[in-house]
Amino acid sequence: MREHLIRAGFSFLAAAVTLSMAQEWAGWAIEQRKGWKLAPATFLVGIALFEANQVRQRGERIVGL
Repeated sequence: MREHLIRAGFSFLAAAVTLSMAQEWAGWAIEQRKGWKLAPATFLVGIALFEANQVRQRGERIVGL
C-alpha cells in the first residue's frame, strides 16, 4: 500500500507539471499566433491525462475497489 501511495503522489506531481507545461505552450500559441505550438500542448495534455489515470487507478487499489 505504501508503494501505491508513493507512486500515486509522483504521478499526481507529473500530471500537474505536464498540465502546466501544456498551458504554457497553448498560451504561447495564442499570443504568437503560431498554430504549430498547439501540437506540443496537445501531446502534453495527453501525458497529463495518462498520469491522472494512473493516480485514479492507484487510488482505487488503495481504497480496495
